[in-house]
Amino acid sequence: MVRKFPEELIPEDFPLGEERLLECARRFGTPLYIYDAGVARRRLNALKEMLPEGTGISYSLKANPAKELVALFAGLGCGVEVSSLGEFDVLSGLNLEDQMSLWVGPAKSDTELMAAVNGGCLVVAESAREVARIENVANHCCFAARVALRINPGIRSGALSMAGSTQFGMEFTEALYLLRHGKESRVDICGIHGFLGTRLLDANKLAENISIVLDIATKLQVESGRRFSIVDVGGGFGVPLYEGEGRLAGKELKGLLVEDFGRYLDANPWTKVVGVESGRFLCSEAGVLLVKVVSVKEVHGTRFPIVDGGQNIIGGRDGYLGRKLTPMKLLSPSGRGEGRYTICGPLCTPTDRLAVDVTMGNVTEGDIIAIYQAGAYCATASPGRFLGRGFAREIYHDEGSFEDVFTGGGMGDELVDEKLKNLIVEVARGSVDPEEVVEGKKLREELGFDSVALVDLIVALEATFGIYVDPLEVDLTKVFDSTTTLREFLQERVRRG
Repeated sequence: MVRKFPEELIPEDFPLGEERLLECARRFGTPLYIYDAGVARRRLNALKEMLPEGTGISYSLKANPAKELVALFAGLGCGVEVSSLGEFDVLSGLNLEDQMSLWVGPAKSDTELMAAVNGGCLVVAESAREVARIENVANHCCFAARVALRINPGIRSGALSMAGSTQFGMEFTEALYLLRHGKESRVDICGIHGFLGTRLLDANKLAENISIVLDIATKLQVESGRRFSIVDVGGGFGVPLYEGEGRLAGKELKGLLVEDFGRYLDANPWTKVVGVESGRFLCSEAGVLLVKVVSVKEVHGTRFPIVDGGQNIIGGRDGYLGRKLTPMKLLSPSGRGEGRYTICGPLCTPTDRLAVDVTMGNVTEGDIIAIYQAGAYCATASPGRFLGRGFAREIYHDEGSFEDVFTGGGMGDELVDEKLKNLIVEVARGSVDPEEVVEGKKLREELGFDSVALVDLIVALEATFGIYVDPLEVDLTKVFDSTTTLREFLQERVRRG
């Protein structure tokens, strides 16, 4: 059977054609992610067209925390959803603390709860115990805490289930108890949150999930006597990632949701916001990953193009990557004929496969392969420190302008200094005492860093600070001369974001 890439899943409106992508690969190097602002804007408009008028939309940073994308969606009226201090730091760095924000996650630390309450976030509580912890933090801060209870109705759904027998949310009876007995405190339980499953492509199933959350919201209000100002019905708006998958039917979904939302609001007219959250739908199509063919070899009758980025830079995909074909394209293969290949990444593991037994244009060393639908859960979920391979460079494109992406969150100078000191000691593998890493120390002459150790340090810096050290743009001899020059370089890069 002939297997080919599902090129019909390549976004038709992606503004960078083959020649522009090849130019980007030459200019910025590979592996390279490019996120396009225009596609992201159109995806937001497409989501709005699927939803009843007035539906609140929050952008989930877990899909892609690039500050440029966060700022774009916030500027277009989206709220934001965070799940860690690192993601919240992105908001702080963009002065978006006052943006409508939700803080989710099943294991929030006391420090995170403190930041969420102080930052005015709507804290999505996972259990009665977490509500009690939020109340302790609120009392300590002398602030009121806004809370939504995360509901787990016991139903599994989606390509990745977020309900049923999972660690997420609480049962109906636990939520009802909290609503009935938690009226006199600094905790304002103002609504509920539900998220049953992700990457749903069936409009009927997605609407059914949302309807379940709305029905539970109504039942909780009736039985507790409370009134919710906000109901977050989650999301799970899917995009097709693999061969044989179709697109979510937006018009059909809207018709179903208009009816469901209308029924809920007729019964609960005091609810100010019925909202959804989305990450993958908004930014998956906005991203493309470019990798370069390092070598082509044949082993026992199978031809293997080996590319310079694999699971270390696209690790957020599910276990189907490699087994199912995703939208990819060999750039400018015209006139070469075709062959059957299994495309592999550079890692020392047989699982690092991007496409198996695919018929495509004949491949030669130096070719560029584009992997589409790469804007969500790819770079941000990648194990870049595995085997010390590092991360891909990330670029943001908006109407012909390109800039480096920063995803490391806000770090003050003291934290940068501390992390740098720890990395120097770690990379030195016991040959440098922490007390030796002081201002002005020469990396080569005094700390004994050779060329191999300096490369290891660059990889560690990129992984820790979410930066890219481009040898074509950075004077490595000057930057890595001493602890002082390296510290100044890092502080400037982190401040600049």
